[in-house]
Amino acid sequence: MKLLLARHGQTDWNAVLHIQGSTDTDLNETGRQQALLLGQRLLEQSIALEGIAVSTMRRARQTADIAGQMLGICPTVLDGLEEMCMGRWEGLSWDEVRAQYPAEYAAWDKSPRHIPAPGGECYQDVLNRFVPALQKIAAQARGDWLVVTHSGNIAALLAEIHGIPFREVGAHYKIRNAEWLCVDAGSLSAKTPFLRA
Repeated sequence: MKLLLARHGQTDWNAVLHIQGSTDTDLNETGRQQALLLGQRLLEQSIALEGIAVSTMRRARQTADIAGQMLGICPTVLDGLEEMCMGRWEGLSWDEVRAQYPAEYAAWDKSPRHIPAPGGECYQDVLNRFVPALQKIAAQARGDWLVVTHSGNIAALLAEIHGIPFREVGAHYKIRNAEWLCVDAGSLSAKTPFLRA
């Protein structure tokens, strides 16, 4: 079986490139249209889904609800799928972070897998909750599932799967709003290295 990992639709903060993290924002009108297109594309490609799992965050739930209505599937909210908490950097642009938190940013940029933003999470924290959530879906599923989540989570998973240094995540993975990629669920159950301390 496969998990289709989709990023939520656009929010106002996405549009102006502000860091969202755990701030619980809503979709904007563009994001709602993207969620409709997500459902339409899944229908057009005849992708048969057993279910939809979704992050607890509003922007993800709104995306899943809109797409789920088109697909005739009621989404299941699941802990562990929410975006990486970026602590005191939330609401800022990356330029503002570099200007206001130069030492903290330099440390994070050198090793984001293990060093969190001030008051936030690191990528390893994300993997430690995101991968078990995906494994839980896979363990109970008989068919393919859509997982509506966040770009930081998807990028962390891809970096681990492909062996990409976590400080290069932004350069390698540009996960656009309301787009998805497929992950073989079987590979997750076998990859205990995800959960390294």
